Amino acid sequence: MKCHYASDPKTGKKFLIPGCMTVVHSDDIKDCTCMMDITDFEKEEYNQKIKELRDEIKHLQEENRIYRKLWQKVKKQLRLKKTLM
Repeated sequence: MKCHYASDPKTGKKFLIPGCMTVVHSDDIKDCTCMMDITDFEKEEYNQKIKELRDEIKHLQEENRIYRKLWQKVKKQLRLKKTLM
């Protein structure tokens, strides 16, 4: 059961019926965690993982670019050494 408001039939006042422990402790439906179904949670987790992997790819591409520059310099130096010998 999800958190929701119900009305008292005698007084007509609304009251909160918590469906998750977060709302039980806070008494505020804004803190509800049961509104998010498992697919929303998995989507958030998936999107976070995708972001982490994209950041890792960017880092590796930058690192690769640096190593390629260094390799080009080393090759150039080796060629110069060969020509001087």
